Amino acid sequence: VQIVRLVLYAIHTATKKTGAEDGSYLIKLLFRCAMCAVWCLEKSIEFITTYAYVHVAVDGTNFCTACKDTFCLIIKYPAQTAVNSLLKRLLCG
Repeated sequence: VQIVRLVLYAIHTATKKTGAEDGSYLIKLLFRCAMCAVWCLEKSIEFITTYAYVHVAVDGTNFCTACKDTFCLIIKYPAQTAVNSLLKRLLCG
């Protein structure tokens, strides 16, 4: 995810240096949308990884299998995931 962010910033810097971004709001909008999508992807990966580590500790499976199982659980039980996330925020800060 960090590499994608770095590439986006490099493209953004290159367009600034060439002066293509002076009057083009479309380029600014596309850059902001791309950065938002990268942020969402990063937060999703962090969320799944946190639950996958717990799955590894409880079941003793490997990390990739735990990530797949965690993703399936999140898709299958979204309300339970929301409650768990809320309780985690309330108890852990």
